Amino acid sequence: MPNSDGKIRYAVVAGGSISQGAFMPGVGQTDNSVMTALVTGDPVKAQDLASIYGLKSYSYAEYPELLASGEIDAVYVATPNFLHTQYVIPALNAGIHVLLEKPMATTEAECREMADAAERTGAKLMVGYRLHCEPGTLEMIERVQKGEFGDPRVFTSTFAQVVKASNHRNKNGFAAGPVADMGRTR
Repeated sequence: MPNSDGKIRYAVVAGGSISQGAFMPGVGQTDNSVMTALVTGDPVKAQDLASIYGLKSYSYAEYPELLASGEIDAVYVATPNFLHTQYVIPALNAGIHVLLEKPMATTEAECREMADAAERTGAKLMVGYRLHCEPGTLEMIERVQKGEFGDPRVFTSTFAQVVKASNHRNKNGFAAGPVADMGRTR
């Protein structure tokens, strides 16, 4: 249920760079959404972001309290990949909609578990992978299908990223690593 202004009330789960750089500033550019809460394990980040955006902050241990509070309609989950299921399933079970940062999970079984929870509860589950809806991408697909560029070709590309030793991607094994987050293997 949206708030009295007709806006979906979001909690941001994890205040890392993707939340701070994309989601949080972006919500203010919408007509249908508002942030009301932040969940983070960093007290300094909690204070700073709550002050900037006028949010109530919760620790990860307080997440169940937030889900039961009636203060939110949806959560934006941007935790490290291997923690997605841990925060998505309880939200769906509480009937709270979820916008989940990509990739959905680290295993197919976790993906199915989340999808099953959404189906069982009726809460919406969406993976925030923007390129599926990006107008330029959609136009290019349409033009390729029309044959405007001749015969499509397949190519292989390499993408690399410097990751600091302190980054969670270097501390939690393959499931938190950059391969699942930044690229795919085939």
